[in-house]
Amino acid sequence: MEPVIIEKVKKHVKELFAEKYDTRSTYHSYKHTLEVAKAAEKIGKGSELNNDDLEVVLIAAWFHDTGYLFQRDDHESKSVHVAETFLKRIDYPDDKIQRVTSAILATRMGTVPSNLIEKVIHDADYINLANPDNLKQSELLLQESVNYGGAKPGKTEWLTSLHKFLVNQTFYTAYAQKKLEDRKKENIKRVKKLLKQLRKIEKLIDKPLNSMEEIKKDEIVQEKNAVKKKDELPVKNSDSDNPSNTSDYLRLHSIADRKANVMLILNGIIISITLCIVAADADFSPRLIIPTGILILVCLAALIFATLSTRPKMGDSQASNEKENKDFYWGMRKVFRDPDYLHQSVIREKNNPGKLLALKFRFLHICYSIFMYGIVASVLSVAVLLALGY
Repeated sequence: MEPVIIEKVKKHVKELFAEKYDTRSTYHSYKHTLEVAKAAEKIGKGSELNNDDLEVVLIAAWFHDTGYLFQRDDHESKSVHVAETFLKRIDYPDDKIQRVTSAILATRMGTVPSNLIEKVIHDADYINLANPDNLKQSELLLQESVNYGGAKPGKTEWLTSLHKFLVNQTFYTAYAQKKLEDRKKENIKRVKKLLKQLRKIEKLIDKPLNSMEEIKKDEIVQEKNAVKKKDELPVKNSDSDNPSNTSDYLRLHSIADRKANVMLILNGIIISITLCIVAADADFSPRLIIPTGILILVCLAALIFATLSTRPKMGDSQASNEKENKDFYWGMRKVFRDPDYLHQSVIREKNNPGKLLALKFRFLHICYSIFMYGIVASVLSVAVLLALGY
């Protein structure tokens, strides 16, 4: 393969599009030609074409739609003429020109390729069938047809023809069948799904409405069905709905209580030992008053928050209990009458223990933070006093 020749061809085709391109050709553009040329090189190498054959395929790919710049009908024949004119001008071998023209004509709609070169350029020309943006490219082709005076079909008609086209088109090279066929099938599924949804919508729109009496009757039936379905909604106990919830709450409460007990015991021991030492030592050094005071205050604060995290919450008064009882009986009666209220109650039942658990761990977090920073402050105060010579 001669890279110099390919570059000359590429430059010439690019100049042709810059000079002759009609913006109405939304699909048959330079972008499409470039995409086909890249696909031809990739499929050609994947099909193990030799250098000469790959060169022929690439030249044909670059020229295959140049005829569209001059005429829409039978543009492949015009593309052959454009390619021959240029290739003869650069003294390209006649036998290779013949192979290039045969490859270009193989891109004509409905043509069955007869050799590997023709199969490669055919598959490259239809690379859009396997592209993720196949729908967008198909819309460009449709818009092009409309731009040149064609009738615009309905969306259902267009999707039906697109689905038929995708199903009937075949990749001929083993490489394309292996690499592109599955992607084409995905596009077929996508179009089929859109077509199904569109037909369903059209069916609803076209459904005849007979009379106001029938409409009202249908509405009454739908309301009754909705109420019946609502009444039949299964309501489960929050524990039976997810048996792990209760055990998880208990496990986390147990963890919080153990951590709180550790802080209660530890701080109680520190305070007891510190007070005993201070009380027993008549000659207690004044310079230790500040560190000792910090230590005792820190331990007291940690004790308070550890106690808060484990302290049970009791009712405020008998009047409050009576009000809660009334609310409870009212709520139970409403539950039996309204399934929605029951569902809301189940949700609240799941939420309240979580709030209580969050409060316990918030107190524990404060407790451990006070203890950690307080011990550090106490030790640092001793170090500072020693450094100052007290």
